[in-house]
Amino acid sequence: MIKKPISIQKIKKLLKVIFLISSLVFLLLIASIASILILDRYFAVSITFEQSINMVIVSFICLMFPVIHRAQARWFWFTRHNIQAVPEWMSVQTPALPQVSTSLGQRVLLYFLDLIAIILLIAIFLPFHTQAWIYQSISAIAPSSRLYILCLVMLCLCIFLLLNGLLFLIFKLLKQPDLETSLARQLLENWLYSYVFTFTICIFICCFSGLLNLRYLATF
Repeated sequence: MIKKPISIQKIKKLLKVIFLISSLVFLLLIASIASILILDRYFAVSITFEQSINMVIVSFICLMFPVIHRAQARWFWFTRHNIQAVPEWMSVQTPALPQVSTSLGQRVLLYFLDLIAIILLIAIFLPFHTQAWIYQSISAIAPSSRLYILCLVMLCLCIFLLLNGLLFLIFKLLKQPDLETSLARQLLENWLYSYVFTFTICIFICCFSGLLNLRYLATF
């Protein structure tokens, strides 16, 4: 059986991913070391390396939450309305969402929901003892790394289904026949479902980084 040669585009995509991951790891290390030095020098606060790693990762995720949310909203809208099959990752550039007129109160509410998600992520995952508690609680059920990740996936899936069920009930209660097919309602649903998806993914990333941090870095 003759193997197909690897295309130039796939090689470029792989190099982009490697460069992106390497840059993020380098910046993570620099930011972690800088946070240790700054807190110790100017605030007389001593933290460990794993605490600084956790602080930098959670802070970065919180800063990127609005960006990830909007990118996910564009992706959901693109895959729902423009194509039949989901394309490969990083293979297409999604266009901007359609523009509709919204009131000031609606825009404030949407920005407020983003702020609530960021505050929740900071409050739950920024304190290192919370990460340790989550790690110990799941490790008591699943001692191995594979079982831990499986339990973590199941936990995030439950959160995702619970929040989606809540959105479904809200839309059912607010159901209006004349707005069922309106562009504004479709964009609102797309925005909220992408919000739930992004929030769940951020929870998983924070918990997974806590696993790597506590299982491997904290043992040194």
